[in-house]
Amino acid sequence: MLRSIDAPQTPSLGVPAPNVLQICLSKSWGGLEMYPAQLGAALVRQGCQVHGAALVSTAVADSFKKARLPHLTFGSQWCALLAVKKTLSYIRQHQITVVHAHKSGDMRLAALLVALAPDLKLFFTDHMGVTMSKKDWLHRWMYSKVTRLFSISRATHARNLKAFPLPAERITMLYNGIDLRPYQPPSSLEQREQVRRALNVPVHGLLLGIPGRINRGKGQIQWVQALAVLVKLVQTVQWHAVIVGEASGEDALEGGYKAQLVERIDALGLSSRVTLAGFQSEMAQCLQAIDIAAIASHNEAFGLSVIEAMAAGCAVVGANSGAIPELISADIGLLVNPDDSQAFANALAALMQDDERRLRLGQRARDHALQNFGMDAYVLRLLAYYRA
Repeated sequence: MLRSIDAPQTPSLGVPAPNVLQICLSKSWGGLEMYPAQLGAALVRQGCQVHGAALVSTAVADSFKKARLPHLTFGSQWCALLAVKKTLSYIRQHQITVVHAHKSGDMRLAALLVALAPDLKLFFTDHMGVTMSKKDWLHRWMYSKVTRLFSISRATHARNLKAFPLPAERITMLYNGIDLRPYQPPSSLEQREQVRRALNVPVHGLLLGIPGRINRGKGQIQWVQALAVLVKLVQTVQWHAVIVGEASGEDALEGGYKAQLVERIDALGLSSRVTLAGFQSEMAQCLQAIDIAAIASHNEAFGLSVIEAMAAGCAVVGANSGAIPELISADIGLLVNPDDSQAFANALAALMQDDERRLRLGQRARDHALQNFGMDAYVLRLLAYYRA
């Protein structure tokens, strides 16, 4: 059983659930930005009153709205700082006692709120696994307001101990969780085929997939290069590949990483074998149509895509880097060097040509995810820290 480091004892049921403000002032949209609303919804199921804070007209703000969480919006991070007194009035009005920040840029507002209201508890989750030192005078002041900092893997916990100006006892490893409810096996072959049609991929044969936003750090180009090797390696199995995710920011611009990815696919002669499905709001449903999921990230701080693929019952081939080896043991998946195209192709081929092994690993991966990475179990552990 995977556990957080020095987890507190769960308090008695008589302790009231706290009112919480989840802050995420990000313009981007990825696993980090999706998490606060998902976490907020799970906290509500445990009896908390949850509020959000986001930048106006962002996907984060939309996610709070979709989750039916009341939330504040600001025009920019500087506007958020200028509105700190109004935010503090909102906190008092709604009897909020816990502030939880999810991005380093959130910490200016969060620390200022605690400086003005020392009775607030401030928590920060480092979703990125920072390596740059945060020990200058400004960061020392901001993080001095933090009740506890959460590292999302053992790999990032080691980095955080070096990077942040906090004593070790206030930096805790706590794996993230996901809402497991959508990750049910397809009820029928017809349902699986419908998902594949929606993705615009063949309904028959094996489907290889790589989930997550299109970004250099996610390694889609290295995966595509492995597919080019796979074409020669496996000629007796019908297969297709799909990239489920979209680029944003500079990655989406002309000449950016997505354009480079498309060029590489064309240059390798894989245009008929690889589909770019774009962003999909129902990732759980998409993964249920995939037989083998690849996670080719070069330095994943945690690996929500890994857990999502495991929960969907995919056989998983993951990069032997960052926190991914913490999630994938030999009995539930395969690990490879993401820069070694031959090794990556060999791992894919091994699973493609052995149906029994592929299905067995997929089921073990699903069992492991259900046992260790559910959002509700994560929230119970988190509440113990909120209340401690």
